[in-house]
Amino acid sequence: MSETNEGDKISMFYLFRTFLKIGSLSFGGFMALIAVVQRQMVEKDRKLDDQVLLDGVSLASILPGPLAVNTVGYVGYQLRGFWGALLSMLAVTLPCFLIVLLFSMAYFEYGELTLFKSVITWVIPAIVVIIVTVGISMSKKHLQDWKQYLITLASFIAFQWLGGIWTTFSVMLLGAGLGLAFYKTSEQGGISKSSESSSLNLVKNMAVLVLLITVGVLSIYLFQTKEMGLISTKVLAVFSSMSLTLFGGGYVIIPIIQETIVASLGWLSLEEFNTALAISQVTPGPILISATFIGYKVAGIPGACLATVGIFLPSGLLMVSCSQLLNKYKNLASVKAIFRGLRPAVIGLIFSAALTIGYESLLKWQSAVAFGLLLTISIFFRTTTLWVIAIAIALGSVGTLI
Repeated sequence: MSETNEGDKISMFYLFRTFLKIGSLSFGGFMALIAVVQRQMVEKDRKLDDQVLLDGVSLASILPGPLAVNTVGYVGYQLRGFWGALLSMLAVTLPCFLIVLLFSMAYFEYGELTLFKSVITWVIPAIVVIIVTVGISMSKKHLQDWKQYLITLASFIAFQWLGGIWTTFSVMLLGAGLGLAFYKTSEQGGISKSSESSSLNLVKNMAVLVLLITVGVLSIYLFQTKEMGLISTKVLAVFSSMSLTLFGGGYVIIPIIQETIVASLGWLSLEEFNTALAISQVTPGPILISATFIGYKVAGIPGACLATVGIFLPSGLLMVSCSQLLNKYKNLASVKAIFRGLRPAVIGLIFSAALTIGYESLLKWQSAVAFGLLLTISIFFRTTTLWVIAIAIALGSVGTLI
């Protein structure tokens, strides 16, 4: 749980405003978004312990669905409970949803889009800088002995060498196992009575949420023709099933979505599917926001809304349920030991993500120079995420004129 007193209880408005801002700045996918959360909420606002953030990444890595949004849901739950989790997930996806929706409408009205491609070329070094500085900061705080450094190094090498969903599972399981083996005897703890909250409130909240979703779906159905209502409901069902059955994050899930949407259902052509991915890459937010584009093609604005809800909400609810269980048992010595092994595994993933995202881009001398300059500015001047990205865009603009 975050180190906040009841008197300093974080407001729902703070959660909404902060994650709305984070969702607007998080170019580069899952790890970039996590890096922005760390810089904003841990280092700048001091509203969150980055141990909570690492625990959220660890839990999200072994559950189905989008890693970034699930981690945000975990953070929101730790700070303000069930409704805090939902509000945080809504806020962080809202900016990219609206941008992708506008791009989708423009694409199907006017044709191919090439907006922001040149900008992204220069934003990538900034994303790498943000991720690297976060990795360094977390390493200083959470790597306390040679065993944790060894787990971090093994995690980094495994992700670089193998990659993919099975590597993620294997590394997380190995980190948990090594943590249990190395640290169980040194940890103490048990389940405190204060942490054993009843699940009744969660059940009530879930029931209310299901009712609201049902009313929303029925409303959309009633305001459409019978054919459009049926296809909208099918969009929700397809993306909801994907949300709960696909593991490994956006880049692992994308090929399976392509098989389902393009080959099996025929909702998009391959060119349109590739366009959906391109739009999701050049806009802030998770890559699975491409669901918005797909939903719009199939059933207009209602389809875009339902596809987005379907891909993010079900796995988010599962994350919230597992967060409650984790809070109940986190004081057990074995659980503490497991997370002492999981955290360095996540830090290895952070550094691996920085290299993966930046490798091809940094081979170009302009991007390499931008990376060095931005890294220097970020480390020595403690520049905020917004300024790092703004400087990168300015450098990109100057670069196009040279």
